[in-house]
Amino acid sequence: MDKNHREWVDWYNVNLKRGCCTEEMVQLMCAGGIPLIDVKHIMGENYPDSLDFSNLTKPSLINSYKENKVNTDKVQMYVIDRFMDNSECNLIISLMETALQPSEVTVSNGDERFRTSTTCYLGDQTHPFVGELDIRIAQTMGFASFNSEAIQGQKYDVGQEFKAHTDFFQPGAPEYGHFTVPLGQRTWSFMVYLNDTEEGGETEFPKLGLSFRPKKGSALVWNNLSAQGYGNEATLHHAKPVVKGNKYVITKWFRTRSSLL
Repeated sequence: MDKNHREWVDWYNVNLKRGCCTEEMVQLMCAGGIPLIDVKHIMGENYPDSLDFSNLTKPSLINSYKENKVNTDKVQMYVIDRFMDNSECNLIISLMETALQPSEVTVSNGDERFRTSTTCYLGDQTHPFVGELDIRIAQTMGFASFNSEAIQGQKYDVGQEFKAHTDFFQPGAPEYGHFTVPLGQRTWSFMVYLNDTEEGGETEFPKLGLSFRPKKGSALVWNNLSAQGYGNEATLHHAKPVVKGNKYVITKWFRTRSSLL
């Protein structure tokens, strides 16, 4: 055990005696660069069951949509056709158009063209269908909706894209603590295409050799983590530039912790 690990063991023992929240201690140790498997070893029987990442790899979606599983052994990934009907897609698009703003990135890499879409925070909308859709997505996954972020909508016009990125937050990075408090790490991504893009706009997973063309109403769903809780680098994906027309999607990210805590 190196010096850094020994210091974390001492830190853990002190805070355990103080009665500190075990879930918060897990997040802080991971943010400090301790691999999750080592965190589990340090905490032993005190490791919180609510953070069992292996359970997060087994949502009800797996049993309900076995035939929809994408053929890859590197990532848990599913395609669900007709998740939303035409009128539902059109309604969400109309709501998005009233509140679009430039999309942001969690950490800037200096490339001002890295993400050029616009975003609508649908959780701020009061239309009842937004809440119904949020519940539908959560029930499809078999997760509680309060273990997730509010739905976001993105619009891509011609030339706009979101270059290759992952959805999970990098443990040990300076921004990790900021983005994982209080909801924890991102687990599953649930994305729905709201229109048929005329040309371009594919979602490409370069490390999987897979590309998905926008299809109105269809959902693309994937797990960003391994059963051990590590970020899965094979989930790297690129929202390719729109060549003709435009592209509308919604995305809901699930998290390891509840917003009710």
